[in-house]
Amino acid sequence: MTFARTATKAAVLTAVGVTLLAACAKSSTSTSQVQKKSSFAGIPLPSKTKVSGGTVTFGMAAGATPTYILPLVPGANSSVYTANFFQNLMWKPLWWAPTQDKLDVDYGLSLASKPTYSADHKTVTINMKQNYKWSTGAPVDAQDLIFYIDLVAAAVKISPANYGNFSPGLFPQNIVSAKATSKFTRRGNLRGSQT
Repeated sequence: MTFARTATKAAVLTAVGVTLLAACAKSSTSTSQVQKKSSFAGIPLPSKTKVSGGTVTFGMAAGATPTYILPLVPGANSSVYTANFFQNLMWKPLWWAPTQDKLDVDYGLSLASKPTYSADHKTVTINMKQNYKWSTGAPVDAQDLIFYIDLVAAAVKISPANYGNFSPGLFPQNIVSAKATSKFTRRGNLRGSQT
């Protein structure tokens, strides 16, 4: 019994000592690395080096595995952070947000440039960036965006619960029509005034 208490005390003291040493250690992150951050506060920008093929493996916290993996997350899974975490790794968003600790869109990380609206705000034009490709090498283009809009509209028509981000009267119900005016440009007509 005495040996067990002594061993427990030694383990606790060792853990405290390691924690204190780690807290006192000098960070190896340089000032230039700290200034180069992605849109998520504190996360470094991705490497400029591209690697073809292969498999990426990373650990996730226990219980943090994805609950749903398709691009349309139903309402029952929409509030679970694991769905968004996984999807942000699988599908790059049309407009990337937040920008560091602000709710701004980071157009540098987005699939599309800033949308332009007509004077009455009933027509929106979205220009897709031309340097993004699917794993097959095919470009991500305006037809892909229209497919996604049609997919969400069909899911919501069956049941609003099929799309967890659904709000009545907003996307996709506020889209009257959407068409590709060129390979990388999509123009849509909207119901009501958008600001």
